[in-house]
Amino acid sequence: MILSELLQRTKPVDLEVTRDAERSYRAKAKFGNREIEYQFGKWPPPNDNRWNFTFVELGDYEDGETFAPTGNGNQLEIFATAKHFLETVIKKFQPKVIYFEADKKDGKGRVNLYKRFTDRWVPPGYKHRIVADADDAVYHAYVEEKLYKQLYQDKEKES
Repeated sequence: MILSELLQRTKPVDLEVTRDAERSYRAKAKFGNREIEYQFGKWPPPNDNRWNFTFVELGDYEDGETFAPTGNGNQLEIFATAKHFLETVIKKFQPKVIYFEADKKDGKGRVNLYKRFTDRWVPPGYKHRIVADADDAVYHAYVEEKLYKQLYQDKEKES
């Protein structure tokens, strides 16, 4: 069975909304002894149609959180809950652009995995674009199709 089928069959856990504001939405979920915080934040003007999506494990880490894989389990439930969170915030805020970052510290596998997941999670009407491919991370954007044409149509013709 492929991973996407497993994810479709995995139910998200309940989210506890910890912040519901005009520019920021956060929720936490418990997975055994792990706590994951899902975050959706709006960029400051003039880019305020742009939102950043991320999730972190909270705990006894240097900064109180980590983006790194910890090997502590529950990956399917964590990703199923991430999908549910993303669907919720897209419905709630109707963002024009959604950004996310995939860390390269663990190789391209994580970058490719996140891209495959988000391709399936972001609803129709958005187009994907890699906006930066740095030494340490790949930065992705899902842009509303109408805006995508305005921003990138001429650049794609030049390529």
